[in-house]
Amino acid sequence: AITGQMDEAELKLRNMEIFSHGDSRIQGQIAATQAFVYNILGNFPRTEAYGRKALSLLPPDAIEDRALACYALGYIYWKRGLFTEARPLIVEAHNLGRQTGNLGIAATSLHCLSEINRYGGKLRRAAEQLQQAIEMAGTSPTAASSHLGWGAVLGEWNRLDEAVYHMQKAIEIGQIGNTPEFVARALILLAYLRLLQ
Repeated sequence: AITGQMDEAELKLRNMEIFSHGDSRIQGQIAATQAFVYNILGNFPRTEAYGRKALSLLPPDAIEDRALACYALGYIYWKRGLFTEARPLIVEAHNLGRQTGNLGIAATSLHCLSEINRYGGKLRRAAEQLQQAIEMAGTSPTAASSHLGWGAVLGEWNRLDEAVYHMQKAIEIGQIGNTPEFVARALILLAYLRLLQ
């Protein structure tokens, strides 16, 4: 069902793009939305193309649209392990998300930053960011990934009971939010943590 909705959104955005010639702000808004849609669909080349286009067209005061474009572009770089390219975009997405009250983008961006820090050996900084992301996201579906990350950090610190709790929260929130990727990862990590207990 979601794929059909995304395909419909993609078609509508293409039609809007055709009729927006001459207005760079509207073209930038459309490109930011296209980058976000293609990110969800997992089409990284198009996400990158539309993300770059959006950032080149959008003025600095279009903060909601810039947040969306920065997040989509930063996320694909993060997923590819291109942390040097991802970090400034994700930091900007986080800051703009907070500024506009888009806590979904702000919290998810903070989770991505925590993973960059974790992989870079900055575990304490990652822990702080994950706790902030969990607090920011509350019970929204975006909290699943932060609970998963925090559970993994706690597991590395051998705080197994707390780690198990956060993996269970990731599973619970992920099932409610229909995020099977995080549920699967959390189930695998939960099984591993239970073996260690």
